Amino acid sequence: VRRKAYADHGIELVHEDPATSADAMPKDENETIADANSQDETAAPAAPVSRLLREGRSLPLTLVDPAPIPGKWQRLDLQLPTFEFGSDDEPATLKDKIDSYNARLTDTVASQIDAYVCGEAASLIWRDAHVSPADTVAEDAWIRAMSLIAGKPIDASRVVPDLSRIGIKVDRQQEFIDQTRMSFRITLDNRSSEPTPKDSQGRCNTIFGAGLLIEMPSAAHRPMRLDRVEPSYRFRDYFNYPAIGLNCGIATSKQDDAVQLVTTAAPRFEQPRIVARHIDVPCQFATLADPAFDVSVLGNLPNAYRAWTDEQERRLSGVATAGLDEADAKRETDRLRNDLDAMRNEARLVERGVELLITSREAATKPAANGRTDRETLERRAAPWRAWTMTNLAFSSRDRHDARSGWRLFQMAFILAHIPVFASRISDWRDYHDPVLDEDTASLLYFPTGGGKSEAFYGTLLFAMFLDRLRGKDRGITALIRYPLRLLTLQQAQRLLKLLMHAEMVRRRNQVGSWPFEIGFWVGNQNTPNRYAAFRSEIPMFGDPDHPDDTDLDGESGNDEARARGKRYVDALESYNKVPECPICRSPTGLRRDERDGPKGKRAAIVCFNSTCEWNTTNGLQTPLPFLLTDDTIYARAPAVVLGTIDKLAMIGQHTGTISKVLGMFGLARWIDQSGNLDTPRQEENLRGGPARDACLPAFPAYRGGQRVFFDPFPSLIVQDEAHLLEESLGTFSGIFDTLLDQVFDEVSKMAGDDLNVARQWTGDGWGAPRKPKIVAATATISGPDKQLETLYKRRPIRFPCRGPDIYHSFFSEPAAPPSGNEDRMALARTLPVHLAPEATTPWMRLYVSLMTNGATHTVTTVKVLAAFHAIITEAWDGLVAETKRSAAVGKLRAAVSEDAAGKWRRDAIDRAVDDDRHNDVVALVDLHRIALAYVTNKKGGDQIIDALGDAIEQQHRPLGRHLMPFDSRLISGGIDMKEIQSIMEDAQSSLVGIELPDIATTLRNIVATSAISHGVDVDRFNSMFFAGLPSDIAEYIQASSRVGRAHVGFVMLLPTPQNRRDRYVVETHDVFHRFLERMIAPPAVERWAENAIKRTLASHVQAWAMLREAREFLALGDDRKSSVTQMDQVGRFAAMARGDHVAFRDELGDFILRAIGFVGRGSTNFGAPHYGDFYRGLVEEQVDEFVRDMAARSMIAPLRDYWNDIPAFRPPMTSLRDVDEAGYIVAAGRDPLATGRSSNIDRGGLAAVMRAIRTQRGFGSELDADGGADG
Repeated sequence: VRRKAYADHGIELVHEDPATSADAMPKDENETIADANSQDETAAPAAPVSRLLREGRSLPLTLVDPAPIPGKWQRLDLQLPTFEFGSDDEPATLKDKIDSYNARLTDTVASQIDAYVCGEAASLIWRDAHVSPADTVAEDAWIRAMSLIAGKPIDASRVVPDLSRIGIKVDRQQEFIDQTRMSFRITLDNRSSEPTPKDSQGRCNTIFGAGLLIEMPSAAHRPMRLDRVEPSYRFRDYFNYPAIGLNCGIATSKQDDAVQLVTTAAPRFEQPRIVARHIDVPCQFATLADPAFDVSVLGNLPNAYRAWTDEQERRLSGVATAGLDEADAKRETDRLRNDLDAMRNEARLVERGVELLITSREAATKPAANGRTDRETLERRAAPWRAWTMTNLAFSSRDRHDARSGWRLFQMAFILAHIPVFASRISDWRDYHDPVLDEDTASLLYFPTGGGKSEAFYGTLLFAMFLDRLRGKDRGITALIRYPLRLLTLQQAQRLLKLLMHAEMVRRRNQVGSWPFEIGFWVGNQNTPNRYAAFRSEIPMFGDPDHPDDTDLDGESGNDEARARGKRYVDALESYNKVPECPICRSPTGLRRDERDGPKGKRAAIVCFNSTCEWNTTNGLQTPLPFLLTDDTIYARAPAVVLGTIDKLAMIGQHTGTISKVLGMFGLARWIDQSGNLDTPRQEENLRGGPARDACLPAFPAYRGGQRVFFDPFPSLIVQDEAHLLEESLGTFSGIFDTLLDQVFDEVSKMAGDDLNVARQWTGDGWGAPRKPKIVAATATISGPDKQLETLYKRRPIRFPCRGPDIYHSFFSEPAAPPSGNEDRMALARTLPVHLAPEATTPWMRLYVSLMTNGATHTVTTVKVLAAFHAIITEAWDGLVAETKRSAAVGKLRAAVSEDAAGKWRRDAIDRAVDDDRHNDVVALVDLHRIALAYVTNKKGGDQIIDALGDAIEQQHRPLGRHLMPFDSRLISGGIDMKEIQSIMEDAQSSLVGIELPDIATTLRNIVATSAISHGVDVDRFNSMFFAGLPSDIAEYIQASSRVGRAHVGFVMLLPTPQNRRDRYVVETHDVFHRFLERMIAPPAVERWAENAIKRTLASHVQAWAMLREAREFLALGDDRKSSVTQMDQVGRFAAMARGDHVAFRDELGDFILRAIGFVGRGSTNFGAPHYGDFYRGLVEEQVDEFVRDMAARSMIAPLRDYWNDIPAFRPPMTSLRDVDEAGYIVAAGRDPLATGRSSNIDRGGLAAVMRAIRTQRGFGSELDADGGADG
């Protein structure tokens, strides 16, 4: 019966229907007994038709419902009439003209639409009809069905848009100040109603590609004045604006005697490339490293600088105040005078450095006349010259592949200006001590991103390192280098390591000192362990003959035990090897446990296994890279450079054991072993046994009879990179701990300054206070540095280099010259005014474009733009790779170039490449934009783009024959571990030019990124970037957009959030906005004197005071009584002092804290002291008094760390500068208490994976973990 029933509908059952044979299927034995408590199963069986479809059977067409015809939008270009009016028309006349034009406009639009609907396209107009499946079985049936539908009448109300309310509006207003000027507001307004959801299926009342072209006589056009922008002589030529758009940008052109203003939805700004100026001064490393070089030639630099400054003064004196009122003119006159003075002062500082080198070189070439004393004097005086030549020699060695490699002009000037800062630490050069430059100011190294700031302070650093070795500081810290972000810290550490290794090889060859140059990587144990003990046995010992390299440690070789150990080693290597490639020979490196120096000198070593590597051959045998991974190794070796995150400043107050070790690096180490490793034991048992029991020697001055280890142990340089990020709480705590570090130096100097040969200030008639480190703060985006540097360092800023007379020129930099082969471009540059030539003729650095969109959500718009961009790149790539399509692909690229004069230059360049058969150059250009960066202002937006991008890419690529094309898109955000970010950067950096070009589907195409990309992600192959909305901070926009265009032309597209008025305004003033980016940087929000911040740091100050007090008492004891020193980090000691003399204890501790937070200010003027001193003095005294009273009431015998875990008077010491709120801890467990299986043991492999993921997260709550332990 069933077969017959189906047959009546044309369905033949070939096999037994599965549903009818259910009884024949074996039942699960659990289903044979019904549950008395279960409900009756009443679920309906599956629909027969759907089952047939799943089984792939054919269906009769009579069972399928007809379907509506989907519409396809058709673009219709309209020819609109021109509207003419007089600027002086009477209001009534103007109104009549507007009304008449709008009526004509409506009629013109309607007639063109009607002509289209009723003309040849009538058969294509959409009808609300349906087609049946029978219409699709054959072409004839389909044509017949379409003919029938086309014969139906057109329902105009369903398909014809209602554009009857589109019109021009003209508003005009006479300017209040200048009655001869008239302001016009001209708009194209579409007031058509929104169609209903049903009507929107067939018609749309929106006009697309709309715009206005306004033409007027040149004599009639008066540019708008940006009156609300503060006047500035540097921007004086850019305050006029042709017009401001409304929901659009404006492009301007001149035709004969007329000016054309054209609206655009995608305004552009071509940012010119700024390059270093060249003057008649040698800057090549190899030249400057030559001992025979005539250093007096460098005097041409300050001489040229002064001459250039004089020329600018003559040129600007008559124009800087043009058009300004009296008040503004006075302010600009003063500003110009101050800037000129700053330029001349900068030239003088450079000149002093050159003069010192000239004199020093004379000493280096002068023979000693009176034996040893005279020779030692000459050596000291020759030290700056030798340090200068070796600095250049190290850079030359690093860049030996390029003989022309050298300093940029501002880099050399910066180094020369700071040579006296370091040389004046030598008594023979004390007259070069400048209290203002050396002590009272911080050098603000301010230059655009990618301009070479790092090289400038690297040069200063190397000079100071070599000079320290030459002046007698054979070991110890020369510089502290700090970064606010861990990714940036690691990248810069790897970059500096290469230079430092070359410097170390130069040091060895020149036999300067005995202790090697090393970098201490001072970060939290989310990056590297704080202690050597964390490195387990899976890491082979250094020199292990069974493992001369990592060949057998890949986790895949050997037996089960060997493979298991190899996997553990690979895990450790991935987690802790921060230098996976040798900086010298680029061979893979490995980890080893180096215990050759005994128990005090155990360290984790990164090793290059290449026996022919220059590093190993120079040292005579395989030698660990000079990169110290763990904190205990850093404290033991006191390396020349301590490089880490800014958060590590908290270590000088975090744990008493750690504080003692830090003090040990600064001259208070108590023991030193035979290999030179420092130690600061504090336990009575250790001290009673003495250093000899541990195979150590006592160190001076901790022991009066100890070995003299230290010479001026304080760092002479502190570098803070990306200083603009030190704002809000991070900047506040950084400033407080920086002055605590200053106070530590003062206290150590009081205890043993002369014993430690601490450098002192020369007052002209004697030695004064101890010299403090020179502060260099580097940034590319800053505003209001005076307040920030006062907060951070209690110093005034001195900017290097000084700003130039306009936004594109300074003594040290200028716009790049037009290409030498382009005569038209060079001629135009010569004829244009100096302020117009850069933007018109200079090669681009970045092309900024904004795209204003309406009618779609921001995410949808962003995704569509990204997909369209990638489709363009894919199409160009496929065409250029396929030889048969190459000519057409090049032609398409050429046709896409604009038709203006600048476009002709670029078309000619393409033609030259084709004529010279340089198709690979064209491919290389496309390859430079293969990877797009999509910047999102928050992670949620990034997730939305990632989710939607795949479908959009597929939609855009399907017409290109790229159906289901793989698309490699990655994510960079704060939650991505650093190793993965580095992997992304390595993949991106790989060029495909010069090899057989792969299928583009196999390459990296897209990176969605948050603000995590803005610092430290420097890849020359990032050249296209899309902003999904404007970042709230302009400095962030500058930093992020500078990821592209570093070496090649960068393309930056801003996709403003339509509902955000600020974003829309950027589009309306696009070129002015991007030209004035520097002026719109917000001053850092930072305040040292925040009451809660001071309270939060009190515990750290208490512990620093305690360890300094203990060190002072230790020094006062005789060498044979050191074990009797009282440990100050005991609650009992504090309680005894509080009960013994409450007032004296309170006053001593309170006075230390006030000085450590910067209460007294700097220098004779007390610069940086708080304005309301009584309040802050009272605050500290009240808090300290409460602490002392609390201690007096304590009777517990416990270390101070236990007190902080109890109910202390203060919050516990900060573990990092971001430790503002209460912290939580993630601790690995060995057992799972919620396990339901037979075993509750945790899988060690899974646990390792989880902890590795946690360890490598780039968290922003804390950049490092707490130190601890009895000895820190």
